[in-house]
Amino acid sequence: MVTQDTRNKAKALAYVLWNEFGARQNDIARVLSVSEPTISLWLKEMRLRAEIHQLGSELQEARAYAQALLASGKFNPPPPPFGGFIR
Repeated sequence: MVTQDTRNKAKALAYVLWNEFGARQNDIARVLSVSEPTISLWLKEMRLRAEIHQLGSELQEARAYAQALLASGKFNPPPPPFGGFIR
């Protein structure tokens, strides 16, 4: 039985083989004993996850900068709308 953890490790391995070692999708599929369409989907997912992670890192940096602006008094946000009711 293939666990979710095993599948995630296979996806990561496929991505590294393709992205960092220049492996072809059909070779990765053969090594991991899955179909080429599966590898294509995995690579798409991993590219999106990498972009999301990058965006998360960039947003974390922006949050830290925003906090520094608030702490220094250089930025004072407007009061929340609707008397403080925040989504």
